[in-house]
Amino acid sequence: MKKVKRLTPFAISIICIVALSALALILVIGTDTAWGKVRVEKMVLSSSDGDVVNALLYRPKSATPENPAPAVVLYHGGNDMLEHTGTYALELARRGFVVINFDYQGSHDSDYATKTSVGETTSCGDTIYNTLSSYNFVQQDNIAVFGHSMGGGYASRFAAKYAENVKLLFHLGSAVTASPGDFNYVSVVGDSDESALKRTTVLDPETGKTTQDIHKYYNSPKIAEAWGESAGSIVPSKVYTVKGKDGKDYLRVFYFPSSIHAYYNVNNNAVKQIIYGFILGMDGYGNIDGVDLKDPKGYENITTVWRAKDLGWLLEYLAIALLMF
Repeated sequence: MKKVKRLTPFAISIICIVALSALALILVIGTDTAWGKVRVEKMVLSSSDGDVVNALLYRPKSATPENPAPAVVLYHGGNDMLEHTGTYALELARRGFVVINFDYQGSHDSDYATKTSVGETTSCGDTIYNTLSSYNFVQQDNIAVFGHSMGGGYASRFAAKYAENVKLLFHLGSAVTASPGDFNYVSVVGDSDESALKRTTVLDPETGKTTQDIHKYYNSPKIAEAWGESAGSIVPSKVYTVKGKDGKDYLRVFYFPSSIHAYYNVNNNAVKQIIYGFILGMDGYGNIDGVDLKDPKGYENITTVWRAKDLGWLLEYLAIALLMF
């Protein structure tokens, strides 16, 4: 009788490591693409000066020339890169939004500006806007622009420049100011986000100083008026409306998650509020799992999948460590 060779412990270890690595990649790629429902494409764009702009395009399969979808432009924070807004990109794309997530000028894989041009005003936002304009699967008059921290300033300039086509301006951890322009406005500032609070240009009228108490922070008449209130604090999660120059009503919403400046993308409650704010600001567009948009706490019932991708990367790092061992 022929003797069957058994696998050595080394061979078994290698097989287990390969299997672990494969599982990790399935989680990473599967989550990013909504298990085949979203195509993620790496793009190397060029600014008007010929500078490289590194970007990722998330295109849901549901976005077609016959059924164009709203678009979202994501600006990451200062000294960051597009990976820091990847959580929002995948969560929005799987809900039907076309998303462009990119490294703005001088960040990570995008070039520093080589000349003085209009491109610097929005930090490559003009390049991104022109790219969106070429897509027949995008609703050209239904664009949301998002900015975290320093990216919030660029997002504001983008919204002001392309106000006719911008539906929503979304600030995350940015200094909160009155919001000009005829578009919806959503702001998210964590209750421990000292960075955003200290950089505000609006002071507490009682003390003449900035304050860590967000409710006092909103007692400014300038902010209250911009949010449709004559006086008093702005209430988190309450939807305010203000008349635009065109006579239409535009919403103003503020959320106040338990988070600090750098942790919005790893705080699931904050991620839920961000996704909820996007869908509310885009007039209910997107799959929100049957959540009631009229409920101020409706975001609590939103389901998210971004942690599966993080788990995948953790398993991949574990597989590499085991292979080295």
